[in-house]
Amino acid sequence: MDAVIRNFPPRSDRPDGRPSYMDAPVTDRPSQEEALVSRDELRVVLAPMAELPERTRIALEMHRFDGFRLKEIAAHLGISVALAHALVYEGLEHCRRRLAERG
Repeated sequence: MDAVIRNFPPRSDRPDGRPSYMDAPVTDRPSQEEALVSRDELRVVLAPMAELPERTRIALEMHRFDGFRLKEIAAHLGISVALAHALVYEGLEHCRRRLAERG
């Protein structure tokens, strides 16, 4: 543990005069390029999802975008956990197939 702590740079300037990574500005905002790429990637994924039956799309969105567990999805949709799993799986497979077709 001591070796790990010794390897951390000091909070301000390092002894050799180079700035520490701690001095770098922290930003939560992506660059314009990153935002455009993310928007395009989301658009590519949303197109196949729009083709899904409503219940399958909702289950997939809850699982992949909102982080709900299968048990929570099942309770929300009033279905069994096994069916919630099947819906998420079918939705993912549909999206994979459509994205593979797109190349």
